[in-house]
Amino acid sequence: LRFRTSSSERMRIDSSGNVGINATTVTPIGSSNPTLQINGTSTSEAGCLRLRSTNGGVDAAFWANSSAAYFGTLSNDPLTFRVNNSERMRIDSSGNLLVGTTSTDPIGTLDSGMRIGDGFFNINRTGASGFFGRSGSDGNILQFYKDGSTVGSIGTASADMYLGTDNTGFRFVNSDS
Repeated sequence: LRFRTSSSERMRIDSSGNVGINATTVTPIGSSNPTLQINGTSTSEAGCLRLRSTNGGVDAAFWANSSAAYFGTLSNDPLTFRVNNSERMRIDSSGNLLVGTTSTDPIGTLDSGMRIGDGFFNINRTGASGFFGRSGSDGNILQFYKDGSTVGSIGTASADMYLGTDNTGFRFVNSDS
């Protein structure tokens, strides 16, 4: 089924049910997966799917050009990810990544969840908030930097934990050995 305007084909539904906009052939993603293919009208764009609220709310788009593919909101609204109709993750308009929370307050109202933005914050209601490990050899597990230079680390040496810099620090040993 072909749709034309001014004698030019603008949309096609092929015999497999694949839909192409500005595409005379539609290439399915997989052998049995139907697809919607949108081709751009110039060499600098590969197509755009834009979703707009009829009341002037959120404006979102999926688009691509010759160097990258993009998706996101075109307005000052967060990009949210939902599972089972519940928000699980968002990127807010300031670029903060929030997982399990919608609060950007790292301490006050952040009851449980993770924030990555102006620092990393992870708060759990119960249990550990983070796990860091090393496998196979002794050495640094976490390194700390100031202005690009290492200022300290936490790691292991001979199955003991240490906290310090290259030549100064504390080593915590098992008193039973």
